[in-house]
Amino acid sequence: MPKHSIVVTSINPPTFCMDRLAEGAATNHWTLIVAGDSKTPDEAYADREDIHYLSLASQKGAGYALSALMPERTYGRKMFGYLEAIAAGCDYLIDTDDDNRPIEGFFVPRDNPDFGGVSNGDCLTFRDSGWVNIYRYFAPAANIWPRGNPLSEIKTPLPCEASTEPFKASIYQGLANGAPDVDAVHRLVHPHSGFLFEKRPPIQLAGGSWCAFNSQNTTWLPSVFPLLYLPLTCSFRMTDIYRGYIAQRIVRESGEGILFHGATVHQDRNEHSIIRDFQDEVMCYLDDGMFAKRLDALDLAGQPIEEMLRRCYELAASHAYVESRELAFLDAWITDCRNIGILP
Repeated sequence: MPKHSIVVTSINPPTFCMDRLAEGAATNHWTLIVAGDSKTPDEAYADREDIHYLSLASQKGAGYALSALMPERTYGRKMFGYLEAIAAGCDYLIDTDDDNRPIEGFFVPRDNPDFGGVSNGDCLTFRDSGWVNIYRYFAPAANIWPRGNPLSEIKTPLPCEASTEPFKASIYQGLANGAPDVDAVHRLVHPHSGFLFEKRPPIQLAGGSWCAFNSQNTTWLPSVFPLLYLPLTCSFRMTDIYRGYIAQRIVRESGEGILFHGATVHQDRNEHSIIRDFQDEVMCYLDDGMFAKRLDALDLAGQPIEEMLRRCYELAASHAYVESRELAFLDAWITDCRNIGILP
């Protein structure tokens, strides 16, 4: 298995965007893994040697602890793609979707200093800055904010000062041109499909800085592979957002941060009902950043990564961000991570 693996889940036959991902992966000796679901047409992938396809049947028969528990018709099926990539020895896992088309910079190896300037040297850092609307940095003239940031913070200016610190991040969030990842409120007020972010140096968030990040164009390093867990008992629109909150809180314990870099994909957005998206996001609007405050208050010092993960999801369940049965799914994920050798 090449050291770079791209993971997608889809209910569609290979899209134009997936064809471009597959073509680039083959050219650069990467691997594209697609996890199917009950609505995915298996036959459309049968002859695709450039796509490593995981059918629903193969997921159920894989022998993972999650295999017996995972419901159908869930974005969480992507976790079988993660496990497949990790078990095969990937060093960089790139999380994206079937409506994201790679553009310039996407296939630059993640250990290459040319990749967004993230591999070597110093990085512009916002430290202990509270909520940061990172889109304001990459699009200073636009009224735009990331899905998952509190609505009360969307007009908050960027911090006045940023420090130059050594780069130390294990999660890289890339932006998406075209139809960037904004919430339903933004799409109801500012409909657009041709948005372009400016090309600017990357920004690192460290300490008590927060910005929501998603699964649209995200690179994960081996030290944080256990944090890839996607909660299964919240809405589809919140699963990667809640995962991102929890990952940010946990990486802080190791003195690391989250790095945001410019767009290396263009989203040709699949059909969505904006009102249905709004309904799936309402809890986030009403919560207004309280989940992050509760995570801030957790004492996680000195705990192993799997215990920190469990503590965060116990907190989430106790405040109804997820259901109590989420913990059984999480325990299955932790078991699977142990069995493939990324947890002791």
